Amino acid sequence: MAVLLTTGLAAPASARPGTWYDCPDKWFCLYDHYNGDGLFWKGINCGGAVYNIGAKGLGDRADSYWNRTTHATAQMLNWTGTRWAPVETIGPFTNGNNLNAGNIDVIDGVRLVCIR
Repeated sequence: MAVLLTTGLAAPASARPGTWYDCPDKWFCLYDHYNGDGLFWKGINCGGAVYNIGAKGLGDRADSYWNRTTHATAQMLNWTGTRWAPVETIGPFTNGNNLNAGNIDVIDGVRLVCIR
């Protein structure tokens, strides 16, 4: 049975916003703003389970991402009210600001899928 290890992040008000390099090596990270600013979620273990970030109050926020894994694709998902709808799939060691048009601030779930 695969286990999905994730960490929800909350920073004190005095903390500086996250940057690209706040994403640890071999992790997948989501950011609140463009250019890797405002790290708010990270996950490392793949296995196919959906981490429901929306249920933790973290949905509909992602503007940028970094998949620093070498072992997983990251499937970003939107909860429609009845099912998980695919939004985008991000390959290993890929970062960017450019979620496709209409996909900014819609991510409610992440599934890390092992590729090796």
